[in-house]
Amino acid sequence: MSSRAAGRDGARDRIEVDGTADGCLAGLLRTVRVQVYGPVSCELSAQYGPDATGSSDTMVGTTGARAA
Repeated sequence: MSSRAAGRDGARDRIEVDGTADGCLAGLLRTVRVQVYGPVSCELSAQYGPDATGSSDTMVGTTGARAA
């Protein structure tokens, strides 16, 4: 499982978290912090592995923030 944020201009800000869903959440929170304190265009994606039933949930989102 991983959560990654990368600047579109060449990954100026990059965050990777591997581990449990809690690790993914931590990555998402750090991504928000990057957007707030260092506004950059970035892509946000998180993928969660198969659960006990064998199904897989995937969440992919894109958001951007530009410096004023």
